[in-house]
Amino acid sequence: MPLFFRQDTSLGMKVTISLRNLIFGLSLFGMLTLLSAIQAAKRPVTCSTSICDFVAREHDTFGAPSLMSKSAKPDTAKIYGKIQFVTSFPDYKVKVVDNFADLHVQIVNVFPDGPGKWQIVNSFPDYKIQLVESFPDFTIKFVNAFPGPK
Repeated sequence: MPLFFRQDTSLGMKVTISLRNLIFGLSLFGMLTLLSAIQAAKRPVTCSTSICDFVAREHDTFGAPSLMSKSAKPDTAKIYGKIQFVTSFPDYKVKVVDNFADLHVQIVNVFPDGPGKWQIVNSFPDYKIQLVESFPDFTIKFVNAFPGPK
């Protein structure tokens, strides 16, 4: 079976986790605990498959999942172009407000080529947006002029 973690054998020790043990015995929390224990031992770890790359990408320097750091709002200046409103599986969840919006949006029929300019389409969107009342990724206000982040 392929090995997921292999400690540097020049130190005389070897730690291995097989795919079977990973599937049946370890959850993501168990993997984090193991990684923390290996890091605490200050021994170099090399990986033989891409699972280590996945775990490294999904965790910041403190060992906490990077999913927790998604509380930061997206760069609204980059959200423009062809937009499709959906009810499930959106790229962004958006709340429409009257005051203090993160992004002022102008609906255009052609050339949605700047921040805040949205062309509403039914297929082949650049972004899929779901309108919500609670827990939005960012807020928008529909305007007739001067679109963009605020």
